[in-house]
Amino acid sequence: MFGTIIFTAGWEASYEAANRVGVLTVDDRKSLCIGICYVLSSLPESQRRKSLLALAMPALDCLERMIQYATTSTSEEEQTLVLGRISSEIIIITTMARAFTDALLNYSFMKSGFRTSDGNAAIVEPALNIIERAWPCIAVVASSFHYNEVRLLYIAFDCRSW
Repeated sequence: MFGTIIFTAGWEASYEAANRVGVLTVDDRKSLCIGICYVLSSLPESQRRKSLLALAMPALDCLERMIQYATTSTSEEEQTLVLGRISSEIIIITTMARAFTDALLNYSFMKSGFRTSDGNAAIVEPALNIIERAWPCIAVVASSFHYNEVRLLYIAFDCRSW
């Protein structure tokens, strides 16, 4: 459990760095996230859910705060910046779910029956719970902003990399 605390503290510190321009990119955060997910997936099953949720909480909290800020900001420039951060958090959340699931598969905890038609492993608990928690925020983004802003999110997601 001590190792989990260290990884979680490092992950939380990455949020401070992400708030400073040019210090940590979303790709850097994705790489760190993937590595931590592989470590968490190797924990005993009884510790995985709690550990993954602890890892996800900073991203989920940031996503909620950014959506609140985006819905109250009046400047188009502010909204564009905030929507960019929202897209980064959604990327991190989906990366977390995919990486944790893939790590479980690599550790042979999953049966081949959990594969989707494209060959990827289907997202499983507890990773699916993170997506479920983020879903209301994603729905707000999709329904509250104009077409161009949602298109900006699509570009920021770089959906081709999923």
